[in-house]
Amino acid sequence: MSPISSLEFLDSDCNLEVITALLCALNSEHVFAFSARGCKLSQEMIATLLQPAAWLTRLEQLNLVATKLGEAGTEMISAVVRSSRTLSRLNISATGTSGKLLEKVALAVGKNRSLEQLRLGSNGISGQDMKPLVNALVQNRTIRLLYLGFNSLSGDTFLADYIRSPHCILSLLNLFDCKLTPSSLFTLFQALHTNRSLTEISLGENNISSPESALALSTMLTVNTTLQTLSLDNCDLGDKGAAELARSMESGRMRVRTLEVRFNGIRTKGAEALVRAAVEARKKGAMVERIDLWGNKVGMSSKLALLTAADSSGMKVGF
Repeated sequence: MSPISSLEFLDSDCNLEVITALLCALNSEHVFAFSARGCKLSQEMIATLLQPAAWLTRLEQLNLVATKLGEAGTEMISAVVRSSRTLSRLNISATGTSGKLLEKVALAVGKNRSLEQLRLGSNGISGQDMKPLVNALVQNRTIRLLYLGFNSLSGDTFLADYIRSPHCILSLLNLFDCKLTPSSLFTLFQALHTNRSLTEISLGENNISSPESALALSTMLTVNTTLQTLSLDNCDLGDKGAAELARSMESGRMRVRTLEVRFNGIRTKGAEALVRAAVEARKKGAMVERIDLWGNKVGMSSKLALLTAADSSGMKVGF
């Protein structure tokens, strides 16, 4: 019988004894992925589980979402990250890892040379918490995916400075519902002018309704040369924001292939501007392949006309 490579305990009441017994019984040196998402384990249990053991030596994925790490658990997580040569994916979202706890994890991340994905969503991380994390990213040089959704990063400039710098190697960044202010968004869009690593970014649930933010976004899209997927779901763009995006497309310099603008209060006028601009941009060699307009208020007859226009140019539109 081939060894089991993935072990998951999801939203269960399993105690530490059950988990450790299973790890031993399943020839744990072959367990490459471990998840205890939502399990009711105390921080002491997690600390015990993560003590040096054979099953950790080959671990590639560790998911402890919605567990109570606390100080003891964070210490052990940090030790695993610092010493591991195989761990490529770490998800400690919704574990309260912010402030001093985040600082401990960040120090370990800076010394790690295997992590490729780091997920820290819903941790109550503030803009002031970002400095040690950004310092860790500069030192790490392997993380390509960073998930920070559902934190409150208003006022942060450290991340923008990192994105602007030649040290940034991120390819995917998720800032969904990070409470970014117009000032924060402007700084971020300015940083993206010179970034050459990010290919996908999610800014959903951040308000981009101000003229300054919409203009800064539009300008960035004509300058940045690497972004391929941009998600702006529920950003209060409206028809004015759609018009700014359309202007970016009309320039023929926008490199984004997939544009997601779901639930933005865009009406028929804004949708028509976006799709027609994309069709014209494709004639100039632009790469727009898909626009997702689901959840916006577009009339049925206009939907049909826009779908026909998009299809004739080899582009997909979603309503």
